Amino acid sequence: MHKKAIYISIIFFLISINHSTAFFSAGNSSNSGEYLIANISINISDYDTSYEYLKKVHSINPYKQEILEKLIFIETMKGNLSSANKYAEKILQLECVTSLYQRCRNNIEFQAQLVKGIYNISKGNIGEASNNFNNFYLKNVTQINFARILDAWSWANKKNFNKSIELIDSINSNDYQFITIFHKALIYDLANEVELAEVYFDQSLVLNSEIYIINLYLSFLDRNNKIEKKKQIIEKYLSGYDQDFIKRLTKFKPQRIISSEIDGISVALFNTYELLRDINDNQKFFIINLASAISNHFIENKFVLADTFISLSDYQTAIKIFKSIPADNYLSEITALKIVNIYSMSGDNQKAKNYLMNNDLLKNSFQGLITLGNLHRYESQWDAAIDTYMTAIEKKKNDPGFNLWDAYYKIGISYERKKDWKKAEEYLLKALNYSSFQPDVLNYLGYTYLDLDIIPKFEDARKMLEEALKQKPDDAYILDSMAWYYFKVGKFNESLQLFEYAILIDPSDPTINDHFGDVLWKVGKFSQARYQWQKALDINEDKIVSKRIRKKLILGL
Repeated sequence: MHKKAIYISIIFFLISINHSTAFFSAGNSSNSGEYLIANISINISDYDTSYEYLKKVHSINPYKQEILEKLIFIETMKGNLSSANKYAEKILQLECVTSLYQRCRNNIEFQAQLVKGIYNISKGNIGEASNNFNNFYLKNVTQINFARILDAWSWANKKNFNKSIELIDSINSNDYQFITIFHKALIYDLANEVELAEVYFDQSLVLNSEIYIINLYLSFLDRNNKIEKKKQIIEKYLSGYDQDFIKRLTKFKPQRIISSEIDGISVALFNTYELLRDINDNQKFFIINLASAISNHFIENKFVLADTFISLSDYQTAIKIFKSIPADNYLSEITALKIVNIYSMSGDNQKAKNYLMNNDLLKNSFQGLITLGNLHRYESQWDAAIDTYMTAIEKKKNDPGFNLWDAYYKIGISYERKKDWKKAEEYLLKALNYSSFQPDVLNYLGYTYLDLDIIPKFEDARKMLEEALKQKPDDAYILDSMAWYYFKVGKFNESLQLFEYAILIDPSDPTINDHFGDVLWKVGKFSQARYQWQKALDINEDKIVSKRIRKKLILGL
């Protein structure tokens, strides 16, 4: 399969989040036992207990910023927009908000105005919502443009949509060309201005063909019975995707995804990474949490929120959110795979296998089988892994547009691990037949030629590793392999330079430390060599390798 960035917008959003738990730091000087319990609870993701004790503290001190900040977050996460709005009102009464001479920590008034604006839209108070969005504490043009998009959605109904369009047209920066065109398409669609919506959807896809945009456009085309146009969009933008994925994405969807102004705002919040800069991690986390809570139609926000909880190691909340994503959504397969990976990361491979085998979508899909093969491989069940990968290949071998390099690569790894080098080489070469310059395959095959001392293949190994390094010049494993080639052919100075760089990139890999020790010994740096071997021994878990390193520590090379 020719891999495309199916979820590139999601990835870019997550890249923008610094994976920290700063939001949950105490930041509080109170000696209250209730506050201590609330903080401990929120830090272990027990939001119900934290909520209970935060409310107790709040009843005693109703205007303490740290309490209000956490309560508005939890109410939002629970989907209690009305309760969140009450806390927003109290936040806006804080002295740090009303004073001309100070600002609140974390710019919490921004979050409060955002909640109030959305709440007012839900109650039909359009003018008040518009005021809320225009009363953000705005520091730069990106934040002004963000406020204008939200304000535009306040007026996005059949009666007032022209005002929405005027507000979007007031955003004149070329940096926001896609955002303005895309949101015009959505607003015209909501107002049933079909011809204009189609024009702007087409322009949006020219600028950005991410899957969530295609999904919204396909829904529009289904609702308006534009069958031929739908075929054109599928052919133009989805030709390289897996057929099973295309079927899920393109099935008939007559229901609106964006059916209200608040749904539109949820998309605007999803686009935060393009609209806002210079906001902190707390605000980014709050925004995606709010976006997920206000709309059950634009599912992408739930996916991003669940992934964010994974980054915070809150796996149970992540799983709960992932499981709320409908089984017929185009994200359903990757969502199920995320759950499998969470179980595996948590050390429960059997639970991961059971979930996968009981999931109707995964147990018979190519990607599900590949994942099951990986789970077998992680447990050194080489034959089971190979059989499962083979079954996956059978599903796609007659699909001429499907690239099977990864499946053959993993079969090659499995054979190499079970010491069947002839078969391993056969399947690694098959992987290269599908993707001749794939750097990971080139590295694995080239390194194995060196490690097994297959001298007639050393020159092939050099060429493979040079090509791999050209593509991934900062990959510690490929640097290690290239340095190992120079070591094997006796060019120790060249080898040393590469190992010095590799160890800077990944100082905790046992193989790199072991190899680095070998070349240090060869250039006469014996004490440094023993230091690297000892370090490799300390972090190595393979008993056979550990025995070999201990021997070197005593005797050298």
